[in-house]
Amino acid sequence: MARDSICHFLRAHKGGLPNDRKCVQAGFSLVEVLIAVVILSTGIVAVLQGLHASLSALDGAADKTRCEMLLRSRIVEAQAVALAGDDPSGVGSRGRFDEPFADYLWRLDVAAAAQPAGNAESVTSVGNLHEVGASVWREGSERIYTASTLVYVPPPPDTGLSGG
Repeated sequence: MARDSICHFLRAHKGGLPNDRKCVQAGFSLVEVLIAVVILSTGIVAVLQGLHASLSALDGAADKTRCEMLLRSRIVEAQAVALAGDDPSGVGSRGRFDEPFADYLWRLDVAAAAQPAGNAESVTSVGNLHEVGASVWREGSERIYTASTLVYVPPPPDTGLSGG
């Protein structure tokens, strides 16, 4: 604004300027500025949405990794109990993990493994073989991670002395 009034004053009183280019108005119109703002805002919104999607995917992957790790720990604990010669159902049937995983819950199902006999309707027990199924989930989450395995419980050692 001040530049325009100086240019107007010099043109009127001094008979013109040696270099009229200096007094040419330069800049952007309001429409051009508005279009630039709309383009920039659209780009920023797209980048923020992409960032949100990637953070959500990262959180989901971290949650899945934690659940799988905790699931494996429950199964390994049941296997360790079985290798010691005890019934793996002694580990417990459900509970909550200790800190720092207190918001994760677990369930352990132990059953004697069964094998179909000659016909499809009869089922026979397979000795000391147990099927251990574990489930882990985060409190408030819809996803439940499950795994199962077969665990062999060795028979107790024979403590009687055989005389001969």
